[in-house]
Amino acid sequence: MRASNDTGLRLAPERRLLKFAACGRAAIRIGALLPLLATVAGAQDREDGKGRAALQQAYIAQRADASGVIPPGALYQAWQTVRSMPYAATGFMADATWRSVGPAGLFINQSSFGGVYAGELKAGRVNTIAFHPTDSRTIVLGSQGGVWRTPNGGTTWSPLTDLQCSSSIGSVVIDPVNPNIIYAGTGDARSFVQAGCGVIRSTDGGNTWQPPASTTLLDAFTYHLAIVPSTAGSNISTTILAATNRGLYASVNSGASWSQRIAGFATAVVRDATRPGVFFAAVVQSNANPRTRLWRSQDGGVTWAALPSPIANPATFARMELATSAAAPNMVFALAGDLQTREFAGLYRWDDVQQRWTQLAAQGLVTDGDAYPATFGQQADYDLALAVDPRDANRIWVAGVGAHRSDDGGVTFRHTAEHIHVDWHSIAFSPSDPDQMAAGTDGGIYLSHDGGRTWRSRNQGLAITQVYQGLSVHPSGLWLFAGLQDNNAIKYSGSTVWSNLSLLGDGGFTVVNRNDPSTVWVTHSFLNYVMRQSRDAEEESRANGINFNDRAGIPRPLAMDPVSSSTLYFGTHRVYRTTDEGLNWLPITNDMTRGSGFISALAVAQNDSRVIWIGTSDGVLAVSRDGGASWLRLVFGTTRNFTRIVIDPADVNHVIATASTLNAPRATETLDGGQTFFAGIGANLPNIPVHVGVQIPNSNIFMVGTDVGVLQTVNGGQTWTQGPIGFPLTIVHDLVYAPLTGTVYAGTFGRGVFAFRPGATPAVLRGDVDRDGQVTAQDALHIQQALVGL
Repeated sequence: MRASNDTGLRLAPERRLLKFAACGRAAIRIGALLPLLATVAGAQDREDGKGRAALQQAYIAQRADASGVIPPGALYQAWQTVRSMPYAATGFMADATWRSVGPAGLFINQSSFGGVYAGELKAGRVNTIAFHPTDSRTIVLGSQGGVWRTPNGGTTWSPLTDLQCSSSIGSVVIDPVNPNIIYAGTGDARSFVQAGCGVIRSTDGGNTWQPPASTTLLDAFTYHLAIVPSTAGSNISTTILAATNRGLYASVNSGASWSQRIAGFATAVVRDATRPGVFFAAVVQSNANPRTRLWRSQDGGVTWAALPSPIANPATFARMELATSAAAPNMVFALAGDLQTREFAGLYRWDDVQQRWTQLAAQGLVTDGDAYPATFGQQADYDLALAVDPRDANRIWVAGVGAHRSDDGGVTFRHTAEHIHVDWHSIAFSPSDPDQMAAGTDGGIYLSHDGGRTWRSRNQGLAITQVYQGLSVHPSGLWLFAGLQDNNAIKYSGSTVWSNLSLLGDGGFTVVNRNDPSTVWVTHSFLNYVMRQSRDAEEESRANGINFNDRAGIPRPLAMDPVSSSTLYFGTHRVYRTTDEGLNWLPITNDMTRGSGFISALAVAQNDSRVIWIGTSDGVLAVSRDGGASWLRLVFGTTRNFTRIVIDPADVNHVIATASTLNAPRATETLDGGQTFFAGIGANLPNIPVHVGVQIPNSNIFMVGTDVGVLQTVNGGQTWTQGPIGFPLTIVHDLVYAPLTGTVYAGTFGRGVFAFRPGATPAVLRGDVDRDGQVTAQDALHIQQALVGL
């Protein structure tokens, strides 16, 4: 490490490339996992388009080692390491276990889109849904928060895979002969945010799960699974087909081993509804002509043959979804997204008897002049769903941002299910009662009991929201604020059903005004907003002076001066400051990175507001001791993505910086304000991405949030354990401590927020509410605010 202006090395040129990933167990390279379904250059800077691609890129960039790759199997090895670690012992009067505080339902009283969201409970993204073959009230779904099950039509839900090797689920299927057998394909191929570990299996209805017996699909992403009916019901000889980013794979031994059937990028596989041994698959092949093709197997997936293309120039096709119906024998329906625009490219029907294609929706998806839901939001690689009624093949469902239904065989379509949250990923019919339908969107799961005419949210108890960095806690400890993936910024007030705070699509960092806790600041992960939300005023963006063309992370960090609530700091590749509560922002630094990164961590010392720290995504730490007038810039020899800076509230010179880069130090420590650094608390951390750290005041407990849950040390990092029991092994983006209640809150990317009270701490001064060792007017203000409910 040295203090210099060295620009360092850029993080692999592949970061700007979009490569085709259809290889074996190769390292995950930045940009390689984005299929040729997306182009960053042609997309828009909003929650869809560029935002989706940027989020996919960011996930890999945060974890990639110095060569720009996530090493093969690294995240699976991290899971194995954590599973072998003991749980932390709990102290006197501590909680016995972590507890979920939700959101197990989001109440979003949203007036946008004609008020169609008002009163509906939302949840996080649901990717895949499977009905029990004989009991339509039993439903299994897959999400970024794992596999969940309801036995009562969505009245209650239970998580099933909290301790499995990946919480990211792309597809679930229930064995049609023995419904106690459930297969889950890990790695959500729609978002490409967290790689999978293969296909996991349960043989007792989801109560327990077996990890993958094969490493063939390690680090892969799953679009769809399908079971060959003639082999169903066996624990050892069922044939399963898997459409993944590495191609179409088959297992003939109930998932024990896998072999590739078609190379490329398989986005769909479905069974012919009337011919049990016939299957269709959609596969993208970068070097083939045509590029995206439909394939057919007539022997249960053993051999495959390519079918003709439905159009003369299929090079414009990207991701394709497929559907069949018992009411349309020998036919398969294909919905395609456009490679360049990522909009609706076409809907077609293949007749396997006449050997010809018929174009449907020839006039496009005309939806009563309602332009917004008619589009696919430049993200047809992300949200694309197709279904055909099993009793009436004239009734076709096509969905992207919104849903469209045809009742005349695909000649015309109309927008439908307007009140359902946007971004559809799955549409399913119950095999035992086709009037029972389910839809999975970015807002959770919705059920229909009348063939899709009416829908109701069934998200109560479904804690699967994806929390970004930037949790903040109200000084009273009574309220918590968080930014979510495609579900705004939200507020926790003690109930597991949370309420909306800001209507921004994807939330980001949240900051509470300590002097006026009715005012909360929120950043957006993709849009160019810094929002101020107050009880006494309308939500407004206050970002004048910020150049949103700067290089920046997802989300962009925000911090408030602990003394002057009018002063805030915002990070791009430089630091911005406002001293008039956001009315005007000015940059107070030049580029603080090595030349290619951005500010990924930003902190102001709570015990000395003149001390400001920043960390960058390319291995730079910098500290100012005079309120930002001058900076000591520290360039580390080993490039790493700094994720959080923890300043000791009792000693401003004691600082710990966490990092998420694999094969690099995950935490580094200084005792002299940055003059020297040493491995310190991070010396014995496993090789696991670390996103945040928190010191529990008046104790020796230090916790970190990782890709595989919460880890804890009580001896300065000499040894590490898992945190207390009850926490899922999923990505933890944030940890915050509420002094007044003595509670740690953990924000996860897929399982919402968890809470834990570490237990009794040494005696503190009576009236020392914020536990800074002294009783001040600030403590009196906190007490007053708690009494009046601010």
